[in-house]
Amino acid sequence: MRILTDRNIVIGLVLLQVAVCLPFITSFPIALDEPFSIFWAQQDLGDLFLLFENENNPPLHFVLLHFWIKFFGISEIAVRSLSLIFSLITIPIIFNFAKRFVTQPLAVLTVLLFICSRFNHFHALEARVYSLFVLLFVLVLFDLYRFLFENKKSYFQLALWNVLLLYSHYLGGFVIIVEIIVILLFYRQLTMKKGIQLTMSFGLSALLYIPGLILFLKRFGTFSDKGTWVPEAQYSEIYGNIIRFFNNTFTFFVIAGLIFLFLIIFRKNIMERFRRIFTEPKYLFIFCFFVFAYFGMFIFSKIIQPVFLDRYLLFTTIPLFLFLVIILGELLPKDKQQWGLIIIIPMLISTKWIPDNNRNPDEEAKYVREIISDKSLIAICPPFYDLTFIYHYNQKLFSDYKNFDERKNEKNIQSIYSFEDIENWDNFPEIIFIDANSQFTYPGNNIKSELEKRFVIQVSNEFDGGIIIYNFVQR
Repeated sequence: MRILTDRNIVIGLVLLQVAVCLPFITSFPIALDEPFSIFWAQQDLGDLFLLFENENNPPLHFVLLHFWIKFFGISEIAVRSLSLIFSLITIPIIFNFAKRFVTQPLAVLTVLLFICSRFNHFHALEARVYSLFVLLFVLVLFDLYRFLFENKKSYFQLALWNVLLLYSHYLGGFVIIVEIIVILLFYRQLTMKKGIQLTMSFGLSALLYIPGLILFLKRFGTFSDKGTWVPEAQYSEIYGNIIRFFNNTFTFFVIAGLIFLFLIIFRKNIMERFRRIFTEPKYLFIFCFFVFAYFGMFIFSKIIQPVFLDRYLLFTTIPLFLFLVIILGELLPKDKQQWGLIIIIPMLISTKWIPDNNRNPDEEAKYVREIISDKSLIAICPPFYDLTFIYHYNQKLFSDYKNFDERKNEKNIQSIYSFEDIENWDNFPEIIFIDANSQFTYPGNNIKSELEKRFVIQVSNEFDGGIIIYNFVQR
C-alpha cells in the first residue's frame, strides 16, 4: 500500500462505494419518509417554503433536492443519487482526517468501516437528509480539529458548516452544544486571539440562522404539543445501537476478539500505549465528541424528548470508527499497521448491500392495478400514506403537485382518517381500502368495521410493514 499515493487510494475508495451502491440504488422501493421529501421538493420554491411554516422540517435538504429534481426528475435513481453524492464527498474528508491520527492503512480502514456500515450504506441510498448531515458533521469535526490543534484559520468554514447543519436538521443545535463543551474541555489549546475567532464563528452562525430560528420558534409550540413519534429511550439501546453500527452482534464480537488478539500478540509496553490513548489531547478530542454526542442524546431523550434513534445517531459513527482505528494504531507496531485491515472482513461479510426498508409499495400499487375497475374507489388510511402509494401507482399524478388533490379526486382516490371521511361511498359498488397499519396510527378507527357492515370482502392481500389491501364489494 505504501506505493500508492493518498490521492489514488481516495479515488479507489470513492469508486468502491460507487460500485457497492449504484447497482442497488433502485433495488428497494421509495418508501417511508422518502415520498414526503420528494413530493414537497419538486414544488416551486414559494410553495415549498409553505411547508416549513406548517411542518417540523428545516429547509436545506428540501431546497437542494428541489434543484436536483429540476435537472434529473423524480425517478428512484434521480432522487437517491443526491444522497450518494454527499456520501462520496464524505470519503476523502474522513480519509484526510484519519491521517492526522493513524497511518495510511488504518486511514483506509476508517473509510472502509464507513462504507461497510449497514446504516451508512442505507442512508447513502435513501432520498433523505442523513447523508448530508453526516457530511456536514465531518466537516465540522475536521475544521474544529484543524483550528484547535493545527492553528488553521478555519473558523469561517466552521461557521458555514454549523449554520448548514442547523438548516439541514434540528439535531444541528445539539451538535453545536457538543462542540462548545469540547472547546471548553480543550481551553488550553486556545489563545485570546483564537477565542475571539471562535466567538466570531459562532456569532456568524447565529446571525445567519436568524431566519431559521424564527421559523423554529413559530413551530416550537406545535412540536411541544404533538411531541415526537420516537419511542422512549431504553438503556439496552445504548449497547444496541453500537451493535447496529457494526452491523450485528456477531460482527461486533469478532472485531472485539480481533482487537483482543492484537493486544495479546503485541502486549509489550501495553500500559504505556493505553495511557497514551486516553491522555493524548488529539485522541481525547475524538473520544469526547463521540461520548458527549452519543450519551448526551441518550440523556436528552430521558430528560426532555426522545431522540435516541439509530438514524439520528448516524453521525456519531464517524468519531466511533475514528477512535477504533486510533486504538488499533496504538496496539499495532508501525510496521504491522496493515494487519488492522483484517477488521474489515467481518464488516464486509455482514453488510446488506441490497438494503431492505421492510416496505413494498411498488407491489401494492401493482396489486391495486390488477384488481381495480372503473367503478372502484380507493380509500387510504392514514392519509399521509397516499404519497407513498401514488408515487408507485401513478407517478404522473404524483408530479402534478399543483393539482394533486383535484386530480386525486378525479381518480377516485380518497385519503381518510375514518369511515365518515369517505365521500359518496354509496355511489361506488367497489371500495379498495389500503390499510397502512392504521390501527397503530389511529387506534380504534372504524373504517374496516363500517365497511364490513355495508360491503363484503371479496379479496385481501397483506404486504410488508403491516399494510393490508382489502377489496370490498357491495352486498
